[in-house]
Amino acid sequence: MTKRLFHCFIVSLFKEKPFSNRAIEQSSNGFTLIELLVVIAVMAILSIVGIAAFVEYSHTQAVDSAVLGVETMLQTARSDALSQVTETGGSNMCINGNLTGYEVSLDTNNKYALYPVCNGTPSLNSLESKNLSSDPNISFSSGSTTSFTFNVLNGVTTPGTIIIANSYGIPSKKINVLSNGSISVSVQ
Repeated sequence: MTKRLFHCFIVSLFKEKPFSNRAIEQSSNGFTLIELLVVIAVMAILSIVGIAAFVEYSHTQAVDSAVLGVETMLQTARSDALSQVTETGGSNMCINGNLTGYEVSLDTNNKYALYPVCNGTPSLNSLESKNLSSDPNISFSSGSTTSFTFNVLNGVTTPGTIIIANSYGIPSKKINVLSNGSISVSVQ
């Protein structure tokens, strides 16, 4: 008899019991407060991380855009000097002399400009002038070379470096102009 009672007890432990109606009703009412708080906390953390990454990305893009603008103007001066382009818009740039090169000049107001050089003297009228960036946190570093003259067919008069700095904590970018006229960009 004890074996039979023990057997019935074991079978009753593993036998499935139907859910009560009350247990089903309680579980279908929605989420608990703790579940909602966990979801909101996870969403807040992901949002903060995403916004921080986007801000850093936009600052990096602003610096890269400024570097690209200066590099493009330097490349334009170099290629125009090598090809000896002497006319722009149908008019001769060097009315009183010969074209001897092109100069890219930087100023303290974070502007840069391209000038034709006639008989060794830069023209007073620029061919192109641009602002480094609309962002006041991006600027030319004080240690930058302020002008580069690309001579017709034989390189640069004064090689040097342009450093584009920022106050975002992003590494500064350096544009190197070598005496043979080659231009490279690196992180400082």
